[in-house]
Amino acid sequence: MPCVISSPSSDSGKTTLSLLISCWAFSKGIKIQTFKVGPDYLDQQQLSSIGQPICRNLDIFLSGEEGFKIVFLNILQNTNSH
Repeated sequence: MPCVISSPSSDSGKTTLSLLISCWAFSKGIKIQTFKVGPDYLDQQQLSSIGQPICRNLDIFLSGEEGFKIVFLNILQNTNSH
């Protein structure tokens, strides 16, 4: 089930909430794939450190619309096949 955590501003707790959800899921044996949008690499490193599949960056401005689709669909296919 997809879930998007967003906010109109920074410093609103998006990363903290994402980390809490990911830690909870990992503790219950639930595999989830996290994504980060934007050039900030620190959030991606924190989300990758939990033990879930590594956090992937999805940024349409960095990869273009076609690259975005290819990366997302490839990750989705690999996540669902395990």
